[in-house]
Amino acid sequence: MDGNESTESWVEDLADLEAAEIDEADFDAEDAEDQEDQEDIGDAEGRSRRRRRVPPRRQIRYAQQRSYGRGMKGVAGGLVRTPAGDARIALQQRVPSLKEFQQTVGLIAGDAKKTTDAIKQLETQQRQDAAFFGAQVAELKKDIARTRKQAALIGVASALAPVVVRLVQQQTADDSARNQGSALTVR
Repeated sequence: MDGNESTESWVEDLADLEAAEIDEADFDAEDAEDQEDQEDIGDAEGRSRRRRRVPPRRQIRYAQQRSYGRGMKGVAGGLVRTPAGDARIALQQRVPSLKEFQQTVGLIAGDAKKTTDAIKQLETQQRQDAAFFGAQVAELKKDIARTRKQAALIGVASALAPVVVRLVQQQTADDSARNQGSALTVR
């Protein structure tokens, strides 16, 4: 698996997490069950370990899509004041009035601000997620290193166990022989 596939998979998993709805009551019930399980079961060192869980995500509010020109009535003409008097201008098509244009620009600016704020929130949330996942990866690496060390010790102990048993048997046999006065060896 190359780097792109793992990144795509991670991005898909993150999108799935983002799309999932989180119910606080479910968390409370799961936490109570986890606590009971932890009291019953501990790891090799006797400590209880919490199940790793992704923190809940806040809803980010983006600007709603809309057609900014809809609802404009516009004007079909206008009045121009000239030194000779007022002149009336008729247009072939309706065009937005100055007030409608300014209102539309205000809507666009407001939506642009909402989108900018949403992007900043998303950036903050992604940084927090990256820090959370980084801490989880570091913890997992420590757990893996500890597990490898324990497995190596178990491997060494299992390799030495027959030798130690043989030495104990030999020592016991030698002690018995000394107590009885005869030289007896174990094969």
